[in-house]
Amino acid sequence: MNFIKKVLFIILSFLEKIAPKSSNKFVYTSFPDFSDNSFALYLYVIKHKPKIRNIWLIDDLSKIELHKKTLQNYVKNPPEIKFVKKNSLKGFYHFITSQYIFYTHGLYNGVYFNKKHIIVNLWHGMPLKNIGYLDPNSPKRPIRSKYITATSELYKKIIHKAFRISYDQIIKTGQIRNELLLNPGVDALKKFNIDKNLQIFIWMPTYRKSIIGDIRTDGKTNRALPLFETNELEKLNTFLQKSRKFLIIKLHPMDYLNLHKFPSFSHILFLKNEDFEQKGIQLYSLLGQTDVLLTDYSSVFIDYLLTEKPIGFVLDDMKQFEDNRGFVFKNPKNFMPGKIITSQKEFINFLKHPEKHPDYDQVNDKFNEIRANFAQETLKKIKEHKTQAKK
Repeated sequence: MNFIKKVLFIILSFLEKIAPKSSNKFVYTSFPDFSDNSFALYLYVIKHKPKIRNIWLIDDLSKIELHKKTLQNYVKNPPEIKFVKKNSLKGFYHFITSQYIFYTHGLYNGVYFNKKHIIVNLWHGMPLKNIGYLDPNSPKRPIRSKYITATSELYKKIIHKAFRISYDQIIKTGQIRNELLLNPGVDALKKFNIDKNLQIFIWMPTYRKSIIGDIRTDGKTNRALPLFETNELEKLNTFLQKSRKFLIIKLHPMDYLNLHKFPSFSHILFLKNEDFEQKGIQLYSLLGQTDVLLTDYSSVFIDYLLTEKPIGFVLDDMKQFEDNRGFVFKNPKNFMPGKIITSQKEFINFLKHPEKHPDYDQVNDKFNEIRANFAQETLKKIKEHKTQAKK
């Protein structure tokens, strides 16, 4: 089987090398389909570069109508969308005949692309936890691209080590999805019937045990949630109700907790990726309308710094996570500008009095050097790199 796969990659790499590339066609892909940085870039392109032909490579063709509904929520009179099955001959045809490819999680890994192909790894967040070659437990499958994005000089150094890519291939720009964080474009709270008069918290724990992609266990998995068992959530809900607060718990798409059936509450709402697909909205549109973020080792806090709103870090298994996964910084807490929460009591106290951490602005300056126009900056710098390469 491995021999057949190698032969297939050789054939596909040859076709990729000889196929003409159209500079007027952009190909996008993401995980989950039609989301994240690729979606935010697509919104910019259809609004500002109408002559570009856009192709979306997706895994699940059964959700095309949901994706069309999503676009209609963000763009009045949107253009017709071309969706193609990612793992298909047609999908690969569009890949090899488009000069520009944008992805968040890799595409056709194992196929070698030629120098004329501008493949851009938009990625899906600047890491706090180890990724790529920095992760001792990760299979070393290099995700190839001509360019990859980073949000600061500090993160250029980390991305360089994680992907073993040269510095001149790393584009310093922001995460494009943050345009939706700062300008949601859709009333996401209304879509989910959340009372805007309440103080809105969103809790976004990263996965401890994955069920999609790289199957692994990095932290504690003996609780329904970090710090809380399911039967303890009713008490938390009562506190939120009396305090006029609301807690959204957004599960990571790779998390085994997606298999867990949580009960319904009046002031706690569990959300999965499917919920966003059904409502036709992007996660970052909702994130931008919240008042406080709770997270842990997830990169989402780096994006949320742009909002200037309080952040809390729920770290009940940091030693175990560090031993299994590890962090890109020697002392990660020095780069986590928020309240460190290790118990239910500390969790409740933070809900009562969420405050901006004294190191907030200092860390924000280190992590986010670009604060606006993320899509425009990304395309501008790709063009600059392309021009310099011709000289």
